[in-house]
Amino acid sequence: TDVLTFVNKISNKNLGKIIYCDIFFSIDKIEQFVIKNKINFYDHFTHLLIHSMLHINNYKHTTLHQFNMMKKEEIKILKAIGIGNPYIN
Repeated sequence: TDVLTFVNKISNKNLGKIIYCDIFFSIDKIEQFVIKNKINFYDHFTHLLIHSMLHINNYKHTTLHQFNMMKKEEIKILKAIGIGNPYIN
């Protein structure tokens, strides 16, 4: 696994809902992937970061429909910052 995202939601009567998040990256796995696929390290890392941020915002990919919705959002965000579609071989 190249990235893990953990999200905890806590309700506080004074502050409302608070979201605490932890994101763990395996640089070794990321480096192996970019070398194998001959892609830019920083573009791939950015993709993984966006993927994690979407998880933090309740996106999931347990069903094909959820996966397609998340993928579409990732592609849109990456395009907005000048990074191509990572799902095109």
